[in-house]
Amino acid sequence: MKESKVNSDIKERFFKEVYRLVEIKAMSINSFLKEHEIDSRNFYKVRKSENLKVPASWIYFLCKDFNIISDEIILGNYRNTAKTLQTEILNPINK
Repeated sequence: MKESKVNSDIKERFFKEVYRLVEIKAMSINSFLKEHEIDSRNFYKVRKSENLKVPASWIYFLCKDFNIISDEIILGNYRNTAKTLQTEILNPINK
């Protein structure tokens, strides 16, 4: 997979999660930006640009503030419970 595709996928998942949290009223974009001293122009610039990457610190803040598993944003692995992880480790799928 190309690096540009990886970055694009990470950015898509990051912003999808941001807007999901806004939709359920868990946060507002302005409060997130203000709390972490993120320039709003830069935030929207990254959102709109195909060439800019989401800074790792933004992913860190989102994961830390809202208890999001970083794999969900970085790798696209949506595992919601420890039981799911345990099941996958103890009962691997044989192909």
